[in-house]
Amino acid sequence: MMPMPFDAEAAFILPLVFELDRPAVLASAAGSTALQETLPYVPGASLLGALARRWRHANPGVAPRTSDQFRRLFVSGAVRFLNAYPEHPDSPGRRLLPVPRSMRRVKGTSNLRDLAAGEPSDDESLVGAADRATFCAPSAEQLLRASTQLRLAYHMARPDRARGRATEAPQAAGQLFTYEAVEAGQKFVGAALGAPEELDQLRDLLQAEGEPLRLGRSATAEYGGAPRFDAPLPEAIPFRSERVTTEDGEIEPQLEPGRLVLTLTSPLLAADRWGSPTLDFPEAQLQAALRSVGWLGELAKLRLRDRFQASEPVGGFSDLWQLPRPTWPAIAAGSVFVFESDELAPKPDDAGALAALEWHSLGLRTAEGFGRFVVGLHGARGSEILFSGEFPSAEIDRPHGDVPEAVQKLAAEITAAERLDLVRQQAVLRAQRVKDLPSGALLGRLSELARLASDAAGFGQAGAVLGALPRPAKDALQGCRIREGPGGLNATLLEHLQTVLNPDGDWQATALSGTEAATELQAIEARRQTLGLAPRPDAKALLGERRVYLLTLVAELRLRQRR
Repeated sequence: MMPMPFDAEAAFILPLVFELDRPAVLASAAGSTALQETLPYVPGASLLGALARRWRHANPGVAPRTSDQFRRLFVSGAVRFLNAYPEHPDSPGRRLLPVPRSMRRVKGTSNLRDLAAGEPSDDESLVGAADRATFCAPSAEQLLRASTQLRLAYHMARPDRARGRATEAPQAAGQLFTYEAVEAGQKFVGAALGAPEELDQLRDLLQAEGEPLRLGRSATAEYGGAPRFDAPLPEAIPFRSERVTTEDGEIEPQLEPGRLVLTLTSPLLAADRWGSPTLDFPEAQLQAALRSVGWLGELAKLRLRDRFQASEPVGGFSDLWQLPRPTWPAIAAGSVFVFESDELAPKPDDAGALAALEWHSLGLRTAEGFGRFVVGLHGARGSEILFSGEFPSAEIDRPHGDVPEAVQKLAAEITAAERLDLVRQQAVLRAQRVKDLPSGALLGRLSELARLASDAAGFGQAGAVLGALPRPAKDALQGCRIREGPGGLNATLLEHLQTVLNPDGDWQATALSGTEAATELQAIEARRQTLGLAPRPDAKALLGERRVYLLTLVAELRLRQRR
């Protein structure tokens, strides 16, 4: 699907300003088996699919495949639907863009440094500028910014909906999962690019009475963010740049001879010459676009001077074709590329050339808003401008009220299993780091000792047996050292076993030491706290974890010794 070539009389942009009346789950290909993560914006593909559904309901006797209008609006690429990003609260109708990934915050301050403009000074320490849900509009004077507000909701699988509750049926029944959603009540600004005729037909479709628009998954449940568009809809305006969605919007591109700073405003899906996914920037397409507007010589080649690139998976479901999309690795929105060429001659005063260049889209699925970019948005060479002001973090509205007892019970079981998995993993890792293994006979005695530790009394008995070992056995265990480096365990095997068997000691601090284990344990405890569970398992559960750790540690040592 190739968009129409640029024609100043036929290149228009129709702002799509709307407010979500309901939360929307705009499924991301990221997340985990227990979390359905949402995109923090409304993708162009969702807008396209919602309008295509309304068209089908408005034309019940017409097969889409035989309709020239349907093909022009939704299939041919003559109309491109851009991602809807948050509207800035102080600038109605102004569409914010993803934060450029060349932006960094100076640690300890609220100042932002743009690495596309030059290297930081030696005494600066830089950290990330924003999270995935923050959007902005950079300029030399200020940095407009806003974050999409998200919410979390917990659900339990109920295959038998007639019962109205989770059951003990096999497979998915009763499983706990979480939806992340874009909160209702927020305003977004999207856009459609095309010729006036097609954009007028879209306006008519949006203003017509009929099938309610739904965005995202679970549209018939509590989600499916119903967009409410401003009435009357704004008129389409001549296209000047994707960064301009209002009639009086201004463009101040930072363009320099021999240099071009390009910022992606949506994910880019690129393919190599065999049609396979690639994360390489499609330089050939960009060079052709630059030549078409007279900014690059016919034989000149661009040099990629610098890049600030990230990737993200893109998948989802096609409302247009009612089929799942294959997951495709994409160059993430906000990625910044700095190109140079001696024959690169941008024309800051030629608004028509800038519009013609940014009319292009790069890569695949351009009708759905992929592959969009702007040039000269920021990053003028040698600029020492520091954009001041804190970036807000996305606020997540967590579920209100008490978590149901059934959910708490299931969550307790899940987090208990997660803790046991972590205990086993750490025991195996620790056994692999023991130097100078004990003899097989001594490990056999340790196995008997581990089997004794079945309850509190058994741990006491096992500790007494360990203390009563003959001197040669103790010396052998003392000679087996566990070395894990800074932040990890550095002790002898004898000392470690004494700690694990000591009923009054904090065995967990020792057994689950190390940065990765501690981080994972904190995450599990945070989930327990969110669901209203006790901060940590009770004494009986902790004793069970200690027994699993001891049995796993000794079993892994015996496996190593046999090898």
